[in-house]
Amino acid sequence: MANEINYGLGSDTDLASVLRGAQRLFYTDFSSLSLRTGGYASGLTTGYNDPASTGLLSQNGENYMNSPGSVAESDVTWSQLINGNYSNWRTLDPTFPSTGLVSSTANGLALKATGGYSAIRNSLPLMSGNVPYLGSWVCTASALKITPPFLCRVKFTLDTMGAEDFPFIALFGEHYALDVNNPAFRHREFDLMERFGDDTAANHIASTIHTDPGTGSLVSSGGDYNTGSAIGPGILQEVVGFKSDGLDMAWFNGVLRQTLYPPAGTAWANDRFHLAMGMRIGRSWKAYPASAPDAQMTVRSMEFLRPFSLANDLIP
Repeated sequence: MANEINYGLGSDTDLASVLRGAQRLFYTDFSSLSLRTGGYASGLTTGYNDPASTGLLSQNGENYMNSPGSVAESDVTWSQLINGNYSNWRTLDPTFPSTGLVSSTANGLALKATGGYSAIRNSLPLMSGNVPYLGSWVCTASALKITPPFLCRVKFTLDTMGAEDFPFIALFGEHYALDVNNPAFRHREFDLMERFGDDTAANHIASTIHTDPGTGSLVSSGGDYNTGSAIGPGILQEVVGFKSDGLDMAWFNGVLRQTLYPPAGTAWANDRFHLAMGMRIGRSWKAYPASAPDAQMTVRSMEFLRPFSLANDLIP
């Protein structure tokens, strides 16, 4: 089984068998997790580094998400995701939570997006002519990074299913960058689960890889599929992703639904990946909504597994 996972799982794609043969590297159900905050620390001498970065679920400073749990969401253009004056938000509205729109609950980690806190939202730049929403994004980049091959298992509920809800669970490499001359700085992304509001059919999700094979532009594969499961408010779901250099696989509720092959030259095996999760309102490829109800996803647990350990891992 170890060789099968190492070299692409072979012909064994039964999830129960795959998980039986794997060693748990990290698990949390968020019941006792401290939501400490910090920026992104890549461990590299160049790029986006924040020496003050702390906590398992820290914000990703590369995307200017330096707030404890909240970002000003709009288009997914990285440099526009947060207003630099976050420190003023609680001055503008003292009722804004100290942990932003992320909170530990009895059911897990609640990730929210909202059209509330109008004083804060009105202080932000307009997006498509409308006031932006506040969303949530957390990632493990500061304390937990895994070198392929590995499995990532996340249990969650979509607590709302609004027409503008944009929940995501994704794996990212050390950099979100397009650099033809430096393979270490190429974008490597495996989206385990995304739903795009009313652009996504009932009981569907998307699992996609996005990467730069050295051309300076992104190549994508995968996308939307029918999960074969009922997806609705409060229904427990499970997504499992297998990440290796030449093969990505996604199971939804125990059934293999996507098999994806990163293009040659992307060197995924030489990268370390962290998990990012969040909830947004609105998407970049359609008119930004003038109004929308609040949105929420609750992550019940997250887990990383592999049949062996690698020295390059960063595990708390």
